[in-house]
Amino acid sequence: MKKYKIKILIISMLMQMINITVLANSTDIKTAKESLTIANEFLEENIGYYDYFKEKNANGYSINEVLAVKGTPTFSDMPIFVYGSEEKASIDAVKKAAIKVIKRPDEEGIPQYRCLGYTTEGDLFANPGFPPDYPPTQNVKTLNGRWVKDPWDHKHPYIQQWIKERIFVPEQLFESTGRRDFFAANIVDGPEPQYFSDGGSVEDYVHIIQPPTMYSWGLGIGFYFHNNGQNLRYKTFLLMPFEMLKKDISVQAESIPVGAGAGRKVLVGINVRSTFTEDETADYEWEIIKKSDGSKIPVEYLGHATKEKGKITIPGENERLMYASFSMPEDDVLVRFVINEDGTSPEEKYLGNNVFEAEIKYVESIFEYDEYDIPYNVLSRDFSFNLSKRPSVADLGFARGEWSGNITGEFRIIIDPRDGLFRKYSEQNNPPVNEVRRSRVERNPIVNFTIERRDFGDDPEGRKWLDINPSTPVVKNGRLFSEGYIQGWDVYECGFEDCELCPHKVLRTAPFNEVTKDLTFNVYVYNGMKNIPSKSFRNEIENNRVDSLNKKMYWESEPYNFNVIRWMCRLDSNGKEYGWTSVDGRYQRTFKQQNSGDIQIKINSPMEVEYMQARDAARQGINRKDLYDKAVFPTDIDLQRFDYPIKSGYYFNPAGKYSFKVETVTYKPVPYDTQEHKDIVNAVINSFNYETDLMYINDYREAVNIKGELLPERGSTFSTRPGRLTARDNIGINGIELVTVLDRNSDESRYTKKVEEIYHEHISGGNTHEYWKMVMEGYEESNTLSSRDNYKYREYVKPGQKMYKITETTEVDIIINKDNINTFTHAHMPDGEYYIRVWMDNIDLGSSSHAYSSLGTLSGVMLDEMYITVKGSMYDD
Repeated sequence: MKKYKIKILIISMLMQMINITVLANSTDIKTAKESLTIANEFLEENIGYYDYFKEKNANGYSINEVLAVKGTPTFSDMPIFVYGSEEKASIDAVKKAAIKVIKRPDEEGIPQYRCLGYTTEGDLFANPGFPPDYPPTQNVKTLNGRWVKDPWDHKHPYIQQWIKERIFVPEQLFESTGRRDFFAANIVDGPEPQYFSDGGSVEDYVHIIQPPTMYSWGLGIGFYFHNNGQNLRYKTFLLMPFEMLKKDISVQAESIPVGAGAGRKVLVGINVRSTFTEDETADYEWEIIKKSDGSKIPVEYLGHATKEKGKITIPGENERLMYASFSMPEDDVLVRFVINEDGTSPEEKYLGNNVFEAEIKYVESIFEYDEYDIPYNVLSRDFSFNLSKRPSVADLGFARGEWSGNITGEFRIIIDPRDGLFRKYSEQNNPPVNEVRRSRVERNPIVNFTIERRDFGDDPEGRKWLDINPSTPVVKNGRLFSEGYIQGWDVYECGFEDCELCPHKVLRTAPFNEVTKDLTFNVYVYNGMKNIPSKSFRNEIENNRVDSLNKKMYWESEPYNFNVIRWMCRLDSNGKEYGWTSVDGRYQRTFKQQNSGDIQIKINSPMEVEYMQARDAARQGINRKDLYDKAVFPTDIDLQRFDYPIKSGYYFNPAGKYSFKVETVTYKPVPYDTQEHKDIVNAVINSFNYETDLMYINDYREAVNIKGELLPERGSTFSTRPGRLTARDNIGINGIELVTVLDRNSDESRYTKKVEEIYHEHISGGNTHEYWKMVMEGYEESNTLSSRDNYKYREYVKPGQKMYKITETTEVDIIINKDNINTFTHAHMPDGEYYIRVWMDNIDLGSSSHAYSSLGTLSGVMLDEMYITVKGSMYDD
């Protein structure tokens, strides 16, 4: 079975009663039997227990008749009921304890046993007058202990040694009285709620060893663990008689520190409680002095009374809170508060709880301050450093005798705030104190933690970006502070002859210097500018004139949004960068570039060339039919003075060959054929016009124009009606296709496409095309290099996105009457001058849905023109 080292602390409550006036009822008691009868009548009437106190207890031990009549000074000379021998009970109490002392003298030299005997149920009855095993400075507060809830249910063997019966536990009291807290008000200076282990009320933490009655005292016991649950101590609690409870003023600590560094604000809180049913006014007085010389220190008094001394009225069955606030001097401070010191106004029977005394230790503190920056491109920064520039020291000094066992203790570092700043916190070189006979201990642990950018409200990794002035950091303050102590057993001989208690054993404790390290963290934030300075692109048409066959279009490309990343890193504790991470940029960027379109128009075979063979034959008077392939020109000498004379009724075939080439350069996120190119080509094709006002005759011998539209009659002849043919409306007289377009649809080779990816790499220093750099932040090309230099901010194209330069070329031929089908002029066409014109219309780019719509109108061009002179008709020959 595991052996437990049990450290037992008996803190005597109310060791001396001052000016006690014994109640008249209790002084009338002459015998133990009479005292038992009165007590049993109280328990029978209020709780329902019959004949609870007997002359012998459950183990057969007889009652201590002296104590049953008059108790001890600790109990105000009022009855207590204990059985058996003090010595035997004390021996039983230390059987499983580390400290085997059963008897030691109190402050006045009177020997005191650890126990007064046993209860009526056979439990040990602790002696509150027994001097404590540990210094009063070691308590549940200073040891950071926690009271054991429901100790009667706990399995620890030492607790079970003290608790045998469960008669007065809260559940049993509730069944018999309707109240779980029937005895709670009787507990003198019970456990404070802030040290409860698991909520609840005071009755859940104090076991009733013996219940109080109207005139007899009761006793309780509580247990608390400390040192992370490794060590157990106990404390006894007096339970005052109900008669005293009716009219009592008590004082207990509301809040009080054990020690503090110089200049620290100290707040001592006192709770004054009254069980009087009416309001009572009593004298009170504070005394707060330096221990070294007894001099007073400046104090500010707060709460329900704001003076050093005076009177205070306590409402019936209520409480008043009083506080003393002062700055800690470089000296220990003694605090004393007393109320109704002589017990006369109002009249009290019990004055042991009217005084509160405490000593606050001066502890030299270490204060340090450091400030750290988290640069713009850093996601987190690791830190590793000693807590302070010099170690904290705890010094027990020299032992009076010799140190028994090891010096133990701990040095704890507390971080503030606990959450949201010091991530991945850990410590090095801070083991629990366990030194061999070494009374001076130093500690200066290495603390490790990480400061995360996201804890400052800027979380680029989580796509949450702050938008603040980049020159003003986000600031957070944190604090590391320490507390701790060491302790050791000092074993010594007192020097008195025949001392049965030698060697004496005293637990000595010493605190470490408190370290307060204030830290400031400056996180610099820059998440990019919303808009990149715009580049200017040409938006015009060169040579946009009717006399120019070559025109060059320039326009800004369609905007394409794309996502960017930036690279951010982490800093190790040496300031070295690591863990580079790509992080999404806050803003999408827009790719724009210079689009262009080059239109080159050619007159491959103008009408002059087409009709040259026939015209030359006529000039030379040659009548060979094969020479008149496209038109019949007269050989009459007198008609040669005209450029292009004809006689009506002969054929005059439309003719001409024209071409153009369109080359466009556009930028797209996909490498497909572009609609822009297709639409420009189609627009140029559709702008082609062939028009003449010559009169023709169709297969039905009707007078028509070249398009086959009937001409209006005018007497014996007809009126002219120009006929126009286009690429879309290309069918003329007799259903002949007179305008033929040869483009990609007729021959795929007329279209070519060259695709060049606008390359980019998302790695730092990678190869990225200048066109990307022109629209991303952090580059000279976008006039934002200062973002990189000042804020360590540079953008890269997020992987998975592409942009292409697409160069497309289409060559188109337009042929007039490609099969040279004869078309006859009307024999009754009046003499006169007629025209033939070939041109390209203006193109309204503004009606387009493409970006080049901003260019407005693409000017047309006159391609070809000829004037025909009609003189006579075929009937003249």
